[in-house]
Amino acid sequence: MHKVLLSLIAALLSITTVNAANPQADGLLRQAADKLRNAKSVSATCAINSDGHSTQARIIMSGRRFRIESPGYATWFDGRTQWTYSASTGEVTVTEPTAGELAESNPLSVIEAFTSAYNSSITSAAGDTRRISMKARRSDAEIISAEVTLNARTTLPVSIDLTYTSGQKVAVSIEAISTGGALPSSTFTFDKAHYPGATINDLR
Repeated sequence: MHKVLLSLIAALLSITTVNAANPQADGLLRQAADKLRNAKSVSATCAINSDGHSTQARIIMSGRRFRIESPGYATWFDGRTQWTYSASTGEVTVTEPTAGELAESNPLSVIEAFTSAYNSSITSAAGDTRRISMKARRSDAEIISAEVTLNARTTLPVSIDLTYTSGQKVAVSIEAISTGGALPSSTFTFDKAHYPGATINDLR
């Protein structure tokens, strides 16, 4: 589920940069891009369902930096160093992700993949929502498709459904999302004072 959360960040941000094959879809995505990219920070609370399991997550993003909080896990990435805390082991793993690892866990890296490897089109326009379908151009993509529903008035995402090449499906309901002001750098770094009993596993 933790990897799903990382994929969710990628999908959430990827809607702002996908090259849409349909001009209308392109327009909506670019409006979303303007709102999210111009924001100094973005916060979202989500309900995630996958393989019969559900969880809640809070995500904060600012540029290349992000923080994820969910039951049992927390991840911080400050643009260079990534800390991942597991409540079940009481361990914090510290890494400096390689380019390949960032392609899995860093939002901007995955966005680049979505930008060049996915086509998009509007599949539904009902009331205040617009549903956009994103299809992978390559059959070996980890996420082969995504269905993103936007609020037509705010252009912010309402839901995201992901389908993986393995057949796994992830349904995400975005319960709240907002843009905000600048955040201190400490927002995106691990603070041991908050986890006094944690064991640090530094793999850098």
